[in-house]
Amino acid sequence: MTPLGEMLADLPVDVVIGKMLIMASVFEMVDPVLSIAAALSVQSPFTSNAHRDPDAMSERKPLESDHGDPITLLKAFGEW
Repeated sequence: MTPLGEMLADLPVDVVIGKMLIMASVFEMVDPVLSIAAALSVQSPFTSNAHRDPDAMSERKPLESDHGDPITLLKAFGEW
């Protein structure tokens, strides 16, 4: 097993989240990645009704990122 695999095996999280956390430590980006990991580990704060509600859509628009939902979640956390 690789050193990365051994570290992942010790973490009590999904492999994708674990790798994200390890790489965050390597690149010294722990705070934002911890927020993203936590947000990805629970149900989305954006309800399915929000896509049909014009007010909700206009409120979410400034938070949306071209880099995907994890960054949108990070922006939402930052605004909160």
